[in-house]
Amino acid sequence: MHNSTYQTQLRAELEANYLCTYINQYKQHYANMAYINLHTDIGSNSYNVEHDMLLPLINDAFRFGVFKVDAPAIMFDLQLNSNSLTFSVHYRTSNQIHDERTRVVYMRIKQKLESLYPGTHLLYRDYCLNTYLVILQIHFN
Repeated sequence: MHNSTYQTQLRAELEANYLCTYINQYKQHYANMAYINLHTDIGSNSYNVEHDMLLPLINDAFRFGVFKVDAPAIMFDLQLNSNSLTFSVHYRTSNQIHDERTRVVYMRIKQKLESLYPGTHLLYRDYCLNTYLVILQIHFN
């Protein structure tokens, strides 16, 4: 489901729309297996963001949030305004299939954010009672 482009930076609006399309493709594919919700509020923005940076978080949500999970549910929230980009994903998972990959993905994204958006981002992760939550916010100057 990944359609890579050769650009490393895209306008934030284009990236947000790309992410919505990407999530909706997964949503259609898993429609009979899981409850998947995508909430968006995409406004105008003239800044560039790193292309594909959030895809590992999205892929992990489907990898660990659909299979071997009782009543699988994945909630995405994507908001873009003139000052910031906010993305969150929240899903149930199972100890049987949850592994270190989510921590590695988180650490790689954290490192990328620190190099690309030093001092202008927030990244939060929580795993409790088989529920995984990641929130990312980038503030534009």
